[in-house]
Amino acid sequence: MGLDLRADTHADNKPVQHLLLKHGFRYCGIIRVTDGSKRFAYQLELD
Repeated sequence: MGLDLRADTHADNKPVQHLLLKHGFRYCGIIRVTDGSKRFAYQLELD
């Protein structure tokens, strides 16, 4: 059974985006949170 982690961050949060990519997360696209604002979505799948 694999591990599936998801994270989202504000488009202006470049340090977190860099860390997510550095640690194997892949960019999945833009999502909207409950207040309607946009976030960048990332996902990490481990076997």
